[in-house]
Amino acid sequence: YLLVLLVVVLGGWLLLRQAEIAVAALDGDLDPREHAFYSGKVAVANFFARNVLPRLSAERRITESVDLAIMDLREDAF
Repeated sequence: YLLVLLVVVLGGWLLLRQAEIAVAALDGDLDPREHAFYSGKVAVANFFARNVLPRLSAERRITESVDLAIMDLREDAF
């Protein structure tokens, strides 16, 4: 779980950095392709923050409730 958490949080941080740059760029005079590109960066960061980050709490609860009874099996059971 910790590795998944790290990857998701790091990905979110990178998307945030990109979105900050994009917001600053959108204040300037852009051609339509650049405007679409930077708008997409902001949209992806918003989507990630609203839809991916909240799932971490649920995944934590699932991970904490995993039944570890299989760990009691002898090695020759596999």
